[in-house]
Amino acid sequence: MLILLGCNTERQFTRQLVKGSVAHRGTLAEYCSSLFPVKTATKIETDYQPGKDIPVYDTVTVVCDTLESIVRVPVIRQVYRVDTLRIKITDTIESTARAEALQGRLVQADIKQAVLEDTNKKLAKKNLLLGIGLCVTGLVLLIIIFKK
Repeated sequence: MLILLGCNTERQFTRQLVKGSVAHRGTLAEYCSSLFPVKTATKIETDYQPGKDIPVYDTVTVVCDTLESIVRVPVIRQVYRVDTLRIKITDTIESTARAEALQGRLVQADIKQAVLEDTNKKLAKKNLLLGIGLCVTGLVLLIIIFKK
């Protein structure tokens, strides 16, 4: 690996890495997997929704001897209830190599942003000094013109 990292630019290193990946694909894959393992996470969410009671009625016939009539009375035979339990299992697989690459790009973007902000501050200062210099030059010229 030290041979690859010598005094090469990023482009030269990438070329050597591509050449090495063709010849020694398994070794490169094993090395990269040891540097950037895959992170897995499992998230379990449960959602309980209570159901409504569903009564089932039955009719009971009552014979009264004194009235000589039949009375039918509704009686709840059984109550059913259906509850719902939803279980959501989410497996997340994160590529740490990709995360590392994106982190590197973010750092480079932050550096470029800092350089641009510094350049803008310098240019703003130069423009301010240039404006002040032009104003002073204009005033000097006006004084010279009006003195004559």
